Amino acid sequence: DYDSWYLRAENGEMLQGWEHWSDVDGALIRFIITGPLAWFGAVALAAPAKDAPPAAFRLTSWGEAMLAGKPPQGLDEETEPLILRSDGRVAASWRTPRVVRYHIARFADWEGTDSSGYRFRLSAAALRRAEAQGIRPKQVINLLKIHSRAVPPSLVKAIRRWDENGTEAAIRPLTVLQVRDPEMLQALRESRAARFLGPVLGPAAVAMAAEAVPQVVAALAEMGYFVEIERK
Repeated sequence: DYDSWYLRAENGEMLQGWEHWSDVDGALIRFIITGPLAWFGAVALAAPAKDAPPAAFRLTSWGEAMLAGKPPQGLDEETEPLILRSDGRVAASWRTPRVVRYHIARFADWEGTDSSGYRFRLSAAALRRAEAQGIRPKQVINLLKIHSRAVPPSLVKAIRRWDENGTEAAIRPLTVLQVRDPEMLQALRESRAARFLGPVLGPAAVAMAAEAVPQVVAALAEMGYFVEIERK
């Protein structure tokens, strides 16, 4: 029913009626043919000029095979193993089996691609995400051993330690209060602002909550000290 839908073109024109079939259904068909089908190599496109939009297409041998429910011929063999680094990096080439790349993406962080393939990195956050999907660290190690040339011992050790102890190191942004006289810190710890102070970083420095800066500044002012705040 081409009169009941409520569609507008980019210029605001209503696209109702059979006369707008090419602007709606036709546009969708053109996108599927010149987009996904062409990207997958199922069709070959032709145009009347070099920079003109496609005006014709034909099925390729891959497209004919896929329509017949058969695997396309001539695809590169996907037999390349993973390359693992001791720092947690995982490299998968363009010819690494897709099922392996799928599994890697489930328990490693995505870092993008380069000229040789896909890049991932193992991390505590990635292992925690994998565990939420039911993937245990032992399974991660087994998959890496099966699909790589070699697994660095330090990588196996790190995965096992995470399994046993959880995250043992963390990098976090900190707001640091640094004073000239250590006695200032002691006085601050005895003030009402003490609850905003975190771990001691040295005799004259302490970590604190970033959102508590106004309260700490006010407390130091009441004690007779002005504070200089460094901005990023």
